[in-house]
Amino acid sequence: MMPQLRPIPRSPLRLRAGKWAYTSRRYLEWMFSRVKFAKKKSETPLTHVIMQHRTPLIRKLANTEMWLQRNKVVNLSVAVPRLDGILLRRERLSHIGSCSEILRDAKGTWTA
Repeated sequence: MMPQLRPIPRSPLRLRAGKWAYTSRRYLEWMFSRVKFAKKKSETPLTHVIMQHRTPLIRKLANTEMWLQRNKVVNLSVAVPRLDGILLRRERLSHIGSCSEILRDAKGTWTA
């Protein structure tokens, strides 16, 4: 049997300071790293579907609460418009998971 894991109680000031520190560190890593992130979007719709993936957004899983499933749907509805049309060359795409569609134009440029 696993012991109950509980967070260490912290003051509101410590929570705010910690959030600011970790967020700032992440943004500084993004700005000053040598990793190139994919930013360029396709101006015209691409015609060739290279890969496609479909899965139900909400499904009943064992030992998983439904509010997590609903949060997943909200997160995807925020992320998909930002990812749609991004051209992938040799840059890194910063997201977790897989894209629902990956498209390629006639010149061989990939898009998600």
